[in-house]
Amino acid sequence: MAYFVLRFVKKIGAPRPFAFAVSTKVSKKAVTRNLIKRRGRALVRALSPAWRKDTLTVFSALPGVDKLTYKEMENEIVFLLKRARMV
Repeated sequence: MAYFVLRFVKKIGAPRPFAFAVSTKVSKKAVTRNLIKRRGRALVRALSPAWRKDTLTVFSALPGVDKLTYKEMENEIVFLLKRARMV
């Protein structure tokens, strides 16, 4: 099952080339939502793909992602980036 949706948005002066969006549908607790964002940012930074300068890459988390381990989350993100031909 997919736990992330990858979207590309035309960049309008965003400070970084990627972002994570985690809604309250994933978890009502801000601590859990922030943990997912922190893990995701760390994983993407470690992969360090060649980001396009004119595009903001947005990872939207889907319900159930809060139950993934760090390694499972890494596999999900790598799969999405490979599918988008970014890694």
